[in-house]
Amino acid sequence: GYVVPVVAAGLFGWKWRKKLQTVPLRMANSGLAVILAGMTIYWMGVKAANPRLVAGSFVVLIFGLILYLAGWGWAKELWFPCAFLLFMIPLNFLEQYVSFPLRIRAVGANEFEVEVLGMDVYREGTGIYSTAKRFLPLEVADPCSGIRSLMALMALTSLYGYVTMDQSWKKWVLFVSSVPLAVVGNLARITTVALVAQGFGQDWAMKIYHDYSGYIVFSLAILCMIGLGAMLNIHYRELVHRWTQEDVRPPRPARKR
Repeated sequence: GYVVPVVAAGLFGWKWRKKLQTVPLRMANSGLAVILAGMTIYWMGVKAANPRLVAGSFVVLIFGLILYLAGWGWAKELWFPCAFLLFMIPLNFLEQYVSFPLRIRAVGANEFEVEVLGMDVYREGTGIYSTAKRFLPLEVADPCSGIRSLMALMALTSLYGYVTMDQSWKKWVLFVSSVPLAVVGNLARITTVALVAQGFGQDWAMKIYHDYSGYIVFSLAILCMIGLGAMLNIHYRELVHRWTQEDVRPPRPARKR
């Protein structure tokens, strides 16, 4: 969350160097409506004692000020840096609504995966138990549900897609891909923790591998994101056209001596 404003400021500098410095400043009275909306959201947040509404009103107010003071040209260029600031608002309240269903699905999928790999386990609630008592019960707690890595990947994919993709649909595809990437990455982490516990013991799995496996899995998810982005940026029509229309010259006839 603390990094998000820094990234937004960097996006502003990138936009300024790329195009923004050539866009003329023109006041737009429609920005007053956005400013009024931001002030209304702030008032509602204060009355409801909801800090998330108060923080969200700050983002709306910034966009309204840009629109009012600089015009639609600046607003179109800076809407994403403003919207990206929403990722700095903690959404931990989602854990009580999203975390438990994610835990249940993660445990169910993990039970199937480790059984395919030959481990004799069974599930009770949100825990994985070894039938042969090879390791202590592995409880999938709220932090292991994948909600936190999902929010981080949503921020990363939206930023990477906005900077690197040349069409809107590609940006949305990359953004939506954060959900399966986070889910698959979390399943891989839980499964490998069970494998390490089976092969090397509970201490290795929970005290060493568990604490550092998140960095490994998240790095792999980032690599998958970059690979998907590279695939989306390939112009397949041009590629097929080059293959089909390639000028293949016939071999030269041998010279007579």
